[in-house]
Amino acid sequence: MPEAFCEPWQQFEDKDGVERQKMLVAACGELGLNVISSQPLIQGMATDIALSRDGIPSVYNQAARHLQLLRSIPTKSLFSTLVGMKETEHVRANLEVIKKPLMTRDEFFKALHPHRRTEFIDDEMSF
Repeated sequence: MPEAFCEPWQQFEDKDGVERQKMLVAACGELGLNVISSQPLIQGMATDIALSRDGIPSVYNQAARHLQLLRSIPTKSLFSTLVGMKETEHVRANLEVIKKPLMTRDEFFKALHPHRRTEFIDDEMSF
């Protein structure tokens, strides 16, 4: 789904009758159509990519952090994200985001910035 946000590939005719390519979410926004993302966690593989607690501070489960980021994508046309959950633990983990408000645009882009890393995890955690 990244191509919906970064690649202008959707043919679109604007109000002046000029046809050009636009990003999918931009074209849907102008047409008043809703986009539904599917399999945002790539069958669990996305959860192997750690998202910083500094970037998404109010969500503690790694999978839920990914969902919070994806559901907060700042576009007018993305209204829903479908998540497949095979096990009860997945359902519980993913439900963490229901009570959380969407991230603001600034919070969303701040979460994508690189965060400070240390050579040893012991330096970051208090054991």
